[in-house]
Amino acid sequence: MIKELYLTRKFRIITLVVYLILAMLCILVKLSAVYGNIAKLSGGIPDKVSSWMYYIMVFGGAVILFASVTDCIIPDEKSGFRVFEHTLPLSERSIVGAVYLTNLCCLGVATVLAYIGLLIADLIFGREFNAKYLLYILAIGCVMYTVKAMQEAVTYLARRPGAATLVTNVFFTAIYLGAAFGLSGWMNSYYNSYGIDLYDMNETEREAALDALGIGEGQVISRFFQDEVMRVVRWLCDNSWWLIPTALLGLTAISFFISVKALKRRGAK
Repeated sequence: MIKELYLTRKFRIITLVVYLILAMLCILVKLSAVYGNIAKLSGGIPDKVSSWMYYIMVFGGAVILFASVTDCIIPDEKSGFRVFEHTLPLSERSIVGAVYLTNLCCLGVATVLAYIGLLIADLIFGREFNAKYLLYILAIGCVMYTVKAMQEAVTYLARRPGAATLVTNVFFTAIYLGAAFGLSGWMNSYYNSYGIDLYDMNETEREAALDALGIGEGQVISRFFQDEVMRVVRWLCDNSWWLIPTALLGLTAISFFISVKALKRRGAK
């Protein structure tokens, strides 16, 4: 575990620095929305900007912190440990478990830091504490931990770290493209409620239609995430919250099992 922390120490330090920079930028924009140039804008823009900065600081910052749950296998390859590890008087389960335990400890520390960031953001932005945000932050962390566990399994299966990186990138790119197409269709159906078709109307026609309704495109997008996306999130948290931890725990256990088997196979050759 100490070895994993040592090999990835630079990445974790960089992650923390990036988080602090993001938090400072959000606070500066908030100050501008209250006292600076943004405060001079009309149409409720300062309040909207302040609200977006709050969510970026809380949830965007959480994503950055959880990125510290990083891959220990590629640093092992570069340092030559993947050859040396087969000579250790340790079982494959213990070697793989050290990697997963390190990531789990980093997840716990990142969660605490994200919670502290939430409290600070509530104070700075004048928001009331919302206990559900604690659950949302933890869910983000668990998802990222499971994704990293899946990446660990792919890396153990691959003979070369470069091949593992390529397979992982292709896999998650496919997921991203599928999610992007799905979100695009979902958003288009929401635009249809305003009499607008994203696929058939160009930008000028879309703006003219929205102007006739007296709303801006930014408002429609904001309403989409508030009315549609958050509705699904709230429903999952209120009614089927158990599905998320069950799926994540199952995927993590499967990834761990695959990693151990792959390491045993490599050691037997």
